[in-house]
Amino acid sequence: MWFPAGWIVTLGVVLAALVVPPGTGPEAYIPGDNALPGWTLTEVPQVYKGEDLFQYIDGGAELYLKNGFKAAAAGVYNNSDGRYINLDIYEMADTVGAEAVYRHKAGEGGKSLSLGDEAALFDYYLLVRQGRYFVTVTGEGQTDQDRENLIALARMVVERLPK
Repeated sequence: MWFPAGWIVTLGVVLAALVVPPGTGPEAYIPGDNALPGWTLTEVPQVYKGEDLFQYIDGGAELYLKNGFKAAAAGVYNNSDGRYINLDIYEMADTVGAEAVYRHKAGEGGKSLSLGDEAALFDYYLLVRQGRYFVTVTGEGQTDQDRENLIALARMVVERLPK
């Protein structure tokens, strides 16, 4: 069967888009402005790949790298009171690597939450693992409202992450 050359090129472009969708790195899962009402993403999320992670968490990158780190995205949110929430999404090569990082970071502490595959809430931060992704959400306050904001933002991320 014969197809015009233009159709073949178009079909190739469509198939390529299906195989490698754009924006599928961890930055694609960071919620935008006002996803959490009253909170604004302060800048375009920063992305770190491979050894570049040392630029972001010098001294802590080794844990991620030895467990199959692929990429990370970091976003910062501010509200009108000048408070902040930091969101970090780490993409690991597999679930085993994400589990290892989660277990190391969570230890035995924190309040277990029904969020993602596993989650723990601490005084001013929240750790979540879903599949091969490890997520940290860190605020500056320790009130119930501060923790509710951390949980709400983490829930938005988990809803976006692949299962």
